[in-house]
Amino acid sequence: SVATSCYRYETRDFDITIPEQAESSVVVARDGRHITTLVAPENRTSARTLEEIPQMVRDAVISIEDERFYIHDGFDLKAIIRAARTNLEDGGISQGGSTITQQYVKLAIIRNSEQTASRKLEEVWYATRLEDQYGKDFILLQYLNTVYLGHGAYGVKAAAQTYFNKDLADLNLSEAAMVAGIIQLPGRYNPFLNYSVSLKRSHLVLDRMLANDFITPEQREAAITMPPRLEEYSARLEARYPAGHFVEEVRRWFLDNPAFGASRGTRERLLFEGGLRIETTIDLDLQAAAEQSVENHLPTGRGNPDSAVVVLETGTGQVLAMVGGRDFFGTADDAKVNLAVGAGRQVGSSMKTIGMAAALEAGWKITATYTAPNVLEFEIPGADDDHKVWRVTGGVGGHDATEARFEHGVQALLQFYLREEHTDVPPDHVETIRIVKEIKAKDREEGADETEITYQAVDLTQWVSNRRYDFDQERLFRDRVHALEAIPTWSWEPPEGEELVAPPGAEEVTLIRALRSSLNTVFAQLSMEMGAHRVVSMARRLGIRSTIQQVNSNILGTSNSTMLDMVTAYHTLANRGVLIAPSYVRRIAHSDGTTLWSWRREQSRVLDARLADEVTWILEGAVSQGTGWRAQLEDRPAAGKTGTTQNYADAVFVGYTPQRTTAVWVGYPEAQIPMIPPTTDRKVYGGTYPAMIWKDVMEAAHLG
Repeated sequence: SVATSCYRYETRDFDITIPEQAESSVVVARDGRHITTLVAPENRTSARTLEEIPQMVRDAVISIEDERFYIHDGFDLKAIIRAARTNLEDGGISQGGSTITQQYVKLAIIRNSEQTASRKLEEVWYATRLEDQYGKDFILLQYLNTVYLGHGAYGVKAAAQTYFNKDLADLNLSEAAMVAGIIQLPGRYNPFLNYSVSLKRSHLVLDRMLANDFITPEQREAAITMPPRLEEYSARLEARYPAGHFVEEVRRWFLDNPAFGASRGTRERLLFEGGLRIETTIDLDLQAAAEQSVENHLPTGRGNPDSAVVVLETGTGQVLAMVGGRDFFGTADDAKVNLAVGAGRQVGSSMKTIGMAAALEAGWKITATYTAPNVLEFEIPGADDDHKVWRVTGGVGGHDATEARFEHGVQALLQFYLREEHTDVPPDHVETIRIVKEIKAKDREEGADETEITYQAVDLTQWVSNRRYDFDQERLFRDRVHALEAIPTWSWEPPEGEELVAPPGAEEVTLIRALRSSLNTVFAQLSMEMGAHRVVSMARRLGIRSTIQQVNSNILGTSNSTMLDMVTAYHTLANRGVLIAPSYVRRIAHSDGTTLWSWRREQSRVLDARLADEVTWILEGAVSQGTGWRAQLEDRPAAGKTGTTQNYADAVFVGYTPQRTTAVWVGYPEAQIPMIPPTTDRKVYGGTYPAMIWKDVMEAAHLG
């Protein structure tokens, strides 16, 4: 009861200890290695004495927040009654009833946003005792250094820097009034976000200052006619630490999680002042390997594409590595943007895997056959004239399938022609073979190993571009097409374990072959038959949270998705149909070592295990025989899928083993920039840079 509560508070010890300076929280890796000490994205510059705070700033705050501050004893019943009457007349909340002392108690001592009679009584008890023990001036100084004023500013001195780039002593009256006006609702009255609303509020502050005889009518009028000019303050230097984008995700996850406080302000105080030890899932060695792989494979320098990588521990969903861009601490405007989790990008054919899972669940067999022309047109019922026909390219002979056949085809030609002399070389290949032979001869002069010469030629364009010799690159790209067109006519046995994809012109293919060779026209037919809603539903269930519209083209990856979404979906397949939400943190401890929060596996079956295994088996072939052959691991099988957007602006590889699941994206942060020469040094698709990065990362992930 209230009476019991009163007795309990009255019999407490009298002395109240003002909280010590906030203790920073630290972030550590899964093995306990220190990553960083969290620094709030805020300014907490404090005044050391009350005299350091100009009188007009103190007067402005007292006028709008607690005009009887120097009269009451910590609790002001008159103010509560007056505020209730004023708010009723205004039809809103223009005044609060809590004194400055009560507000400070809530900010620094109780830190509990619960609105109960017991908590309110505790607040009043602390306020009255605090005034007896410390006095008005001390409380006012603490309050003016602690109160949150929006945009990361805590305290009036920080607010002067944040909004006006000024020292507190240099504020004019209109600026002081604006700062004081922010206190009640920092989000609403933040002048950077709502200048006109904040300005109107500052006029109310000036009116209250006039009513309390702190300023004259002339001073009020002058302040109103000279509104504040904003100038943002940014003077903090960043200290580098590992896994910057990952740490930022940990910070975001904590601040968005109601488990750590009812309000964001409460969560911010706990995170940045609570002395927490945040034990994350990150593997710093793997993180370094992932970052290095990106640097090893992507061209360096301005104007080159960027990359995102996410690695999950298969079976737990814990994030072991996250590359959100090439340099979190770089000077580029978008350096802090996490390309692994942001707005998402088109993921191309990697979405076909989701479509395959949906089809199998709906009753399709993996041996079902479809025609696979290079171009197919569908009439869309009910569509307007401009969108009545859906034209799909990329059957046998198109897109990722084309690239895969070219790479295998070049290998066939080189192995066939370069090991022995042949006189029956088709005219279209004469120039290609001549160039390759000339390069081989020059490489021998340089002392290159014969095995290296033969097998580096698998990727002809990259092989040539890595040499110092000057050849006509455009002609080589032309020869790619000629080589591809002739592949079916040559009798060549691939090395053991390899299999050439079928030649152009095949009339029917199975769904197995269609997924492994990434045949767009087959999956377009599949979506039209089973319905786009099945693809959307399966994507949701497998863990994709990005917005996916219910249109048939989504099976080809036309909707945006993030690498975190894609790695989650493929992890569900690796986990035999069991969805586990990805996690960044294993445990959070207080400074005394007691546990605040610990990770618990939250999982649900979303797909029959047998169907998930069928998809995995097909994807193993996509790596060993199809478009993802560059991702083959040295000592274990892997399942995965390439993805390339129609204009080569985005390239993806997503795949897994029983131990790890990894997604890789390559592209330009600005989007819609085709990764083809001369913009890039080679045509980039899912089977090139993404697959090569994926292979390196997964090799590192399985060490030991």
